[in-house]
Amino acid sequence: MWEFLLRKPVRRVMVMGFWAALVCVGTVAMLPSSALPPQFSLFDIWDKAQHALAFTVLGIWGLMIYPLRPWHVLLGLLCFGGAIEIGQAQTSWRFADWHDWLADASGLALAAALAWGPRQKVALTWRREQASAGAR
Repeated sequence: MWEFLLRKPVRRVMVMGFWAALVCVGTVAMLPSSALPPQFSLFDIWDKAQHALAFTVLGIWGLMIYPLRPWHVLLGLLCFGGAIEIGQAQTSWRFADWHDWLADASGLALAAALAWGPRQKVALTWRREQASAGAR
């Protein structure tokens, strides 16, 4: 079912899309709050949910296109979330919040749980294809 991710045209689009999504998330995270849609504030829960959702999607996406390196994907995205917070601390219009980084980590934990089985199937198929290509 997940083998379509290994086809070269599909994989190429998925990889480029993943990196484009990272650029988009990083850009939106650095925009002034006034440039973003208004948020309702209930202890900033919606903001944290947005962080968790973004990193869940990025995590699943990354785990599926880089199935042989799950810890690299997860740790890389966790560092990306930390870099966003550090970058926001350097601006006068945004502020860093370690709760945001914790929400990013929660999203990545959810991504790991949701993608673990499918990722292993893709990784196994990938390894089989590489072994059969090497045997030719």
